[in-house]
Amino acid sequence: MYEKFWEKMRGGADRLPLPGGGRTLARMDNVEYDQFVDDYGWLFGGAALVVYLAFAVLVLVAYVRIIQKAGYSGWWVLVGLVPILNVVMFLVFAFSRWPVLRERDALRAGGAYPR
Repeated sequence: MYEKFWEKMRGGADRLPLPGGGRTLARMDNVEYDQFVDDYGWLFGGAALVVYLAFAVLVLVAYVRIIQKAGYSGWWVLVGLVPILNVVMFLVFAFSRWPVLRERDALRAGGAYPR
């Protein structure tokens, strides 16, 4: 059943049959594919770059919102771009007493939050 498939693969045919018959796959080492990549390759790379940048901005905005809700300045997100310091600051943020929690505790105790 697969003898014809492997025979065509070894023979360098322009199109490869799929098992089960009927449809075929275009080979990626032919002139048509190379021409397609030359003509439209930039489009796929550009689209991937736009998607990547949109996702990066979305994640950055989410991080800023989380840090602001904890009571810190959103600019602390930039620390995440510095190697090693980002891990240290992550641990500091994780195990320190957040300003928003200190303010909540002061308000529950009936006093004003010292700024």
